[in-house]
Amino acid sequence: MAKFDYGRQIEYGIRFVVDKAALNDLQTELNKIQQTRFDTVQMKLNTTDLDKVRKVYSDVKEDAKQLQDVLNKTFNTNLGTFNLKALNTELSKINLSKMQRDFAAIGATGANAFRQIQASIVTQNSALKQSNE
Repeated sequence: MAKFDYGRQIEYGIRFVVDKAALNDLQTELNKIQQTRFDTVQMKLNTTDLDKVRKVYSDVKEDAKQLQDVLNKTFNTNLGTFNLKALNTELSKINLSKMQRDFAAIGATGANAFRQIQASIVTQNSALKQSNE
């Protein structure tokens, strides 16, 4: 919003606020994934192939940690904002299609977490787009 004071002054402000509730929900979902037990993954996969279960279990844990690291790197807790350029750069380094498959393999918790990730990205990019208009 621009304010004009015809007495030699222009004040221009952009407000960008992160939806902290959505971020907290995402953090909660990632914590749930990281606390997922091996036998839960085995049950969701409905298999006795322990090598396959170990691989999915390991991949899901690594995906959650990787995403947590991205959030920690790109979110400024003091200001309550994301560095969206850094967020997009970091997310581009992650295979999100693989992450979606991995998360979905462990059931509702994983699927919910991935939906939360998508919603957060869309919300933040939408807010940035609106602030640029």
